[in-house]
Amino acid sequence: MKPIRLLLALPLALVAACAACTKPPPEPPIVVVDASTDAPGGDDCARACAHLAELGCPEAGDACATTCRKTQASHLTELAPACVAVARDVAAVRACSPAWSRGCAR
Repeated sequence: MKPIRLLLALPLALVAACAACTKPPPEPPIVVVDASTDAPGGDDCARACAHLAELGCPEAGDACATTCRKTQASHLTELAPACVAVARDVAAVRACSPAWSRGCAR
């Protein structure tokens, strides 16, 4: 009689084990990014964008500083705005972070 109980218990154990595997993973938390100057890199982003405008880079448009602050706060990529703000030319901007200067003509 014991082999029959084992044969009945095995499928039940497998069903119970698999039921735990079907639960979806928890959703990641929602992160609200504040684009004010208090955000990480806030002042550096404004200086970097002003300097990019001086160098003739199209990245220096109206949304430059806001986009820079949001990107810095997200930690998806490092824009190195403090480095960009003091870069002597486009080559130096590219050395700071390749994410900038993709459209710079010089």
